[in-house]
Amino acid sequence: YFTLVHFNPVFMETCAEKAARDPPYDLRTRCIWMHSFALPIAVLDIAIARQHGPLRADSSIVASLLMVVFYVLFYIGLIVANFRVTGYWPYEFLKEFKTVGKWISFAVAQSAIMTIFCLISWGLALVPSAW
Repeated sequence: YFTLVHFNPVFMETCAEKAARDPPYDLRTRCIWMHSFALPIAVLDIAIARQHGPLRADSSIVASLLMVVFYVLFYIGLIVANFRVTGYWPYEFLKEFKTVGKWISFAVAQSAIMTIFCLISWGLALVPSAW
């Protein structure tokens, strides 16, 4: 959310329009609340709630990174399929993607973000368990 939508001018305009309604609807704050807790909860899950020995034994960084690539390609595929059916892009900036190069850059950027999250999770599993 934060890399795709939060700072997008069209989204900020939509938020301003919704905030000006009667009654006002604070979409921006609602989206922040909906999206802010996923990463801290994942970190707490790995850092505190799980036993790290079995977690390391049962997971593979290679499989995890392949899953990241699959997820990003699947997600982009869903976005494109949705556009073909509805004629609507879920993110305004996608209208500017007129070349394959822009789509590849988008896929690489999304893969990089997900890879960073994956590596942070993997690194936390290497730290001794909290209990």
